[in-house]
Amino acid sequence: MNTKQFDRLLNELGGENTNRAIHAAPLRDKLAVFLMYARTGRSFTKFVDIHFSGNCLSKLSADTLYSRAAICEYIHEVSNLIWDKLRNKYISLPKTKEDWLNIENCDLE
Repeated sequence: MNTKQFDRLLNELGGENTNRAIHAAPLRDKLAVFLMYARTGRSFTKFVDIHFSGNCLSKLSADTLYSRAAICEYIHEVSNLIWDKLRNKYISLPKTKEDWLNIENCDLE
């Protein structure tokens, strides 16, 4: 993902910050943490099992000064934010019986 794409996604999620707490991490940082997780392609549990052993998240935590608990919270928060803000724009469910039948008859090869 390049900088322009990152900034566009950040803007679609609500801009620089949705939390006004004094010590809250900026949404930009939370999104960056989430994308580091998402690019692994692993389930969250597998990601935590592998990376909490001392590799990636320890380095990420040291680089960003966020605790491991905070990093886990950010991943959860951003994934929910993505779902809440973008699902209606990018995911459409079938509305009619015919739509469902078209999916059923779709060749997935």
